Amino acid sequence: MKRKNERIFAGFVTAAMLMASNAFAQQDGRSEGATVPPPRSEAGPFLEPMIFAERNNTEIKTSQLPVISDNTSGRTQGPGLGLRFGGHVNETFFLAADGRYSQTDFSDSSYQSAKSTGYNYGVTAGAQTPYYGVRLWGTAVLGGAMDPAAGAQGFDVKFDQAKGYRVGAGVHVASVALNLEYQDLTFDKSTIQSVGILNVDQQTDVDFTEKGLVLSVGFPIEL
Repeated sequence: MKRKNERIFAGFVTAAMLMASNAFAQQDGRSEGATVPPPRSEAGPFLEPMIFAERNNTEIKTSQLPVISDNTSGRTQGPGLGLRFGGHVNETFFLAADGRYSQTDFSDSSYQSAKSTGYNYGVTAGAQTPYYGVRLWGTAVLGGAMDPAAGAQGFDVKFDQAKGYRVGAGVHVASVALNLEYQDLTFDKSTIQSVGILNVDQQTDVDFTEKGLVLSVGFPIEL
């Protein structure tokens, strides 16, 4: 009986060791007979073109003008194109320049509805984690503009000097990345370009803000 128990115990230990070895091989992405891919370089440049859709709540800070006590509120939503260019400091951390261009529908309680184009640029720092391709990052937006077409009564304004931030998370699988970001942007300068048929070109210190979400699909390429 003792020898029988020893054989059962030895068989149990052997089976456990085999299962553990198989689990480790699967976790490491390797199995017997499979080709092990070469490790990624610890450092090197990368390029990430992307397409995105954004939806933001907006405010024109008209309360900064004399007499007017309220801000106007609205929304921007629509598609755009983006590009990141930077480098991996090591297998985890990356640093990149980030540029965006968008074409959105702008609606506002006072300005009413208009088509709008915009751009912004900044610097991104992030981390590619080893867990299921998850990555995290933050972007400091350093400049940009938003230029809606003329709105109510032919009033046409452009917003410049964008500043703010984006924070995001995504999943990078093979050559595709799915990303979701929250952005908070303030445009510190407004230029009244025209009112009706009159060209004005008058700068003001009225701020314009955008706060919302950006959903994007990126295509990271290691160079």
